[in-house]
Amino acid sequence: MAEKPATYPDAPFAMMMKSDQLYHTTAITHIIGEVEGRTLIIIEDRIDTGGTIVSVVEGLLAKDAREHK
Repeated sequence: MAEKPATYPDAPFAMMMKSDQLYHTTAITHIIGEVEGRTLIIIEDRIDTGGTIVSVVEGLLAKDAREHK
């Protein structure tokens, strides 16, 4: 149910689905919504090691999200 709004045409946001792996690591399984050419704001509820955020940023850049410099 939470994923559906990200699929609407011209939705102002996207969602990344992740899968928890062993030893406090995660893998991004897929991105729902359009990120190509967009500057994104990442919202995360908890950061322990930073591994998830690194995976999120790598996944977004792989989908051609705009890199802010």
